[in-house]
Amino acid sequence: SDETAGTVPSTHQGLLTNRPRQGFPGHLFGQFIWDRAGSDRFLVLRRRFSCHRPPERALLHIAAAHKYRLFVNGESVGRGPCRSVHNGWTRYDTHDITARLRAGLNGIAVLAFYHGGPTYFSCQPFGGVFVQAELFDGDTCRVVASDETWRVRRPERYRRDTRIMNHYSAIPAEFVEADKDAGDWIQADFDDSEWENAAVRLAGPVYDSQ
Repeated sequence: SDETAGTVPSTHQGLLTNRPRQGFPGHLFGQFIWDRAGSDRFLVLRRRFSCHRPPERALLHIAAAHKYRLFVNGESVGRGPCRSVHNGWTRYDTHDITARLRAGLNGIAVLAFYHGGPTYFSCQPFGGVFVQAELFDGDTCRVVASDETWRVRRPERYRRDTRIMNHYSAIPAEFVEADKDAGDWIQADFDDSEWENAAVRLAGPVYDSQ
């Protein structure tokens, strides 16, 4: 069912403005999530939420092990992340999604890719996605964050049996079967009620990409 973003304390003004010293974000509501099977290769993660009106400003912070493509209301917003090269932390990217949101139903969708083990993209030893969207309106900030309420599914159109095309970085080839899985899961009104709920995964601290 459609869900409304949660309201956080008025003291919260976002990860980028509330950071203590040394760059560590002090207001993390999102969690690293994946499917319960711990799948490798491709996974789709989705969350729907409602807005009474478009926010004055909206920022979305995202990190993934190991790669992601981000969609908001059916439109591609970006891909990443920047490389994370230390076992103790993971960097996140920030996207301005203000122009993408609207009154009524909205949807965030992530196509994530996990290589099957740590790489130079991320030292996380398992697949995971972190999302924290912050919707600012006057003195309030509402947060849509990744947790076990998100829906996940392995997309049919992305093959999982492809060979490694670069043995130095252990990157498998990407093969898409266009006649399968139309990809309409990027739309806000897509019905994901039969998808499974996400599983929360433990991960290292999250830092920004600045």
